[in-house]
Amino acid sequence: MNLVTISTFFSRKLKMKHLVILINSLARDEEGAALVEYGLLVALIALACVAAATLLGNNISLLFNNLAGKFL
Repeated sequence: MNLVTISTFFSRKLKMKHLVILINSLARDEEGAALVEYGLLVALIALACVAAATLLGNNISLLFNNLAGKFL
C-alpha cells in the first residue's frame, strides 16, 4: 500500500464513523415523535370541530335567526 491509498482508507473510515454516529443520534432523537403526536392531536381536534359544526350547524343557525327576529 502506498501513502495515498492509506490516507484514502482512513478518510473513508472516518467518514463512515461520522455517518454511524449521525444515524445513531437520529435514532435516539425523540423530538420528531412528539411533533407527530402534536400534529395528530391538532388533526383530531379539527375533525371534532368540523363534525360538531356539521351536526349542530342548522340548529345554531335557527337559534341565531330566532334571536335576531326578537331584536328587530
